[in-house]
Amino acid sequence: MSERVIRRSHAPVLVVPFGMMKATEDSLRLATVACAVDLSEPSRRAVDYAASIAASAGARLLLVHALEWSEETDTLPNAGKSSLPSSEDDAIARMNELLTEDMRVRCNPELVVGYGRAADELQRVVHERAVDLVVLGVRRRTLIDRVVFGSTTQGLIRHGACTVLTVNTLESAQRR
Repeated sequence: MSERVIRRSHAPVLVVPFGMMKATEDSLRLATVACAVDLSEPSRRAVDYAASIAASAGARLLLVHALEWSEETDTLPNAGKSSLPSSEDDAIARMNELLTEDMRVRCNPELVVGYGRAADELQRVVHERAVDLVVLGVRRRTLIDRVVFGSTTQGLIRHGACTVLTVNTLESAQRR
């Protein structure tokens, strides 16, 4: 049900895992906010939300990007073939471009690059860094995309490790 709401909503959607429904004062505190960054327009907008929330809460901000490694070819599948980063240094440079000076001062962001499927890497960071909130930019995907490739958003929500805030781009929300 929440996945359908996320795909159709024009507004950001906050999904709280069932296990976190009984809130205590400690569970309401945000110490670490992570933002998944795939450098698409939705993730750019998500960075703005994540930085604003982290700054307001006095939380640590992590920007997380996954480079998908191909063991068969011992390379990154997108190396030299797309607009996606082709190395860890390239990913860090491109994530740095998303940050304003105000974000750097107020949030002291940490840029994290992992290797593997985006959903797996994000879940690893959530567990290793005790992330309280993940902010994700979402876009409409076709049924084939969701069946064949899955979804980072779906994986996080179904895993239920932390609260997830999904943010649609204005353009995709206006087209619906």
